[in-house]
Amino acid sequence: HLSNLISSGLTLARVLELLSDQIEHARLAGLCIQIHDDIKTGTHFSSALEKYPEVLPPLLVNTVRAGEAGGTLEQVLKSLSDTYEREEETRSKVKQAFIYPVIVLSVAVIMVTVLLIFVVPNLTKMYDDLGQTLPLLTRIVVGASDFIVDYWWLLLCTILVAIFLVRHSFKQQGGRKFFYGLLLKIPVFGDMSTRSDMASFSRVLGMLLGSGVGILESLRVTESVMELPVYVEEVARVRGEVTRGISLSQALDATKIFPKFVIQMINIGEESGDLDNTLSRVARTYDRDIGRRIKIVTTILEPLLILVVGVMV
Repeated sequence: HLSNLISSGLTLARVLELLSDQIEHARLAGLCIQIHDDIKTGTHFSSALEKYPEVLPPLLVNTVRAGEAGGTLEQVLKSLSDTYEREEETRSKVKQAFIYPVIVLSVAVIMVTVLLIFVVPNLTKMYDDLGQTLPLLTRIVVGASDFIVDYWWLLLCTILVAIFLVRHSFKQQGGRKFFYGLLLKIPVFGDMSTRSDMASFSRVLGMLLGSGVGILESLRVTESVMELPVYVEEVARVRGEVTRGISLSQALDATKIFPKFVIQMINIGEESGDLDNTLSRVARTYDRDIGRRIKIVTTILEPLLILVVGVMV
């Protein structure tokens, strides 16, 4: 919206007024008014944005600052909008691949639990009347049913405590690193998460460099948008190597975890002086690849999950 309204010739202050009326989210609308008031007092747009780091990320602030410095704010905002849209699209595809099996398995667990609570006890009474020794598998099912019926409160408390501990761990650096480390070891899904982060790395870094942001600041901002802790740490280390004068491709190669494809393409971009566009091409390549992989995974998972649910029942 900023890009479109500014391209129509309106002043930035007027644009922010219009946005505050159009945006339905109350907090964001109020933020537009506050930024508008800051600009009225002579504050630069990027400086006004920088006052609200809890809402506005470094990617937005640094890109706007580069656009102000180069007199290309409209073009920079358009590039930023495209970047955010592609980021959201890629992450949504990856989440879709994760959510589908989670939903199906959750429904299966709920269905089996309902059977154990309401159906099995009635069958148990019938077996007791027969007075015969039940097969081992049947005894296991009956035992599970009795346990759930008698100790449902204990199971509920355990689940709630587990959810709390996982959520708390995700807020800690060590916890995030542990859980994402487990994620990377899951076949297919770990590889898909890696490719998603590589797409984000290439897209954001390319957009920032193309907007005129320096390489060191671009790496710092790119580091903040990546999800996998192992890559966040390596990008921070790469930034230190680039500070000492090492080329970006050499610094990435030394990490031993960045794909050769990314390193080779960055090396080509450095030699040709067209690094930002080269990174954009890398991001588009990963986006297409993720889309293809998700189609394959969902096609395979659908009959496989139906089989798993059938076996559980």
